[in-house]
Amino acid sequence: MLMKKIYLLGLALATFSMANAQTTVIDDNFESYSVGGLNQAHWGNWFQSGADESLDIAVNDRRASSPTKSGYIGVANDNKGQDALLIMPQTYTSGIVTTEWKMYIPADSVAYFNLQETSTPGQFYGFECMINGYDDQSTLQDGTTLDNKMVWTFINEDDSRVIFGYTPFVADQWITVKQVIDLTNSKMNVFVNGAEITYYYYKTDEDAGNVYPGTQKSVASFDFYSLPDTSNVNGYFSSYYIDDVKITTQPSTTGISNISKNSNLVSLYPNPSKDYINLSIDDAIMNEVEVYNVAGQKVYSSMPNTGSTKLNVKGFANGMYTVKIKTKDNMYTKQFVVK
Repeated sequence: MLMKKIYLLGLALATFSMANAQTTVIDDNFESYSVGGLNQAHWGNWFQSGADESLDIAVNDRRASSPTKSGYIGVANDNKGQDALLIMPQTYTSGIVTTEWKMYIPADSVAYFNLQETSTPGQFYGFECMINGYDDQSTLQDGTTLDNKMVWTFINEDDSRVIFGYTPFVADQWITVKQVIDLTNSKMNVFVNGAEITYYYYKTDEDAGNVYPGTQKSVASFDFYSLPDTSNVNGYFSSYYIDDVKITTQPSTTGISNISKNSNLVSLYPNPSKDYINLSIDDAIMNEVEVYNVAGQKVYSSMPNTGSTKLNVKGFANGMYTVKIKTKDNMYTKQFVVK
């Protein structure tokens, strides 16, 4: 009887693991391509009219995350901008689609990409990401300026633009951009260099969070676009590099809330601080606490195994930091400032 129970338990665990297993659908580091315009496999362009080096992403060996080549997006097409598509094997309408790639954006450049929700480019946009050049140069209600930020936005059904989230922009180095899109549960978590961005989108006046407000809630392709010279912000160029692209899919059950979330369950004060920060969580134990700077570098870690702890930030440089709190069932993130 005991052996039967062990067998059934093993079978149940195996079934759960298979049901939640990730499938890699795109894995591309550009090494297998020749230098020049790329229009094959999962790469195309906005007009879907075949190879067009003025629109296609350009394979180059000038800069790479690993090992020698990357994809380049820059001003081309008679200064009308480059417009390359990363095309999914199918249009996904359910489950979790996780996208991850590395980007290198020079300090004198802006960058832009968006999610297309159908196979016809321009029909329905999911989100747009504007890097180092948010077009409205906005200041949010809480006083946050969007200058020198990576800003994710959505277009509502009434064509109004909403700020979904933002994070500081890090120039002149490779950064990792990860978007976990839970189509079944209408959630999206975004990470840059392993730290979660600050979510701004509001369902109601009280409910801030990572609710995915896309019109169609589907994933068909990603558009990497170079702004024309005439559209550059503050005289910036519009060129950047992409490398190590990886797209995975998996079924969605309870959503991605247990991957990472901002939560009122976590208390962090004082903020800003120059000496110590008190950290606590309601009805849970903090198994691990990690702190990252804006460059994504881990600057502190501990395993308090309690519901509260104190962080010594006296040796931290002034700036913004992200703290990750891992519990048995969830991972939470909060941001704080050292002055």
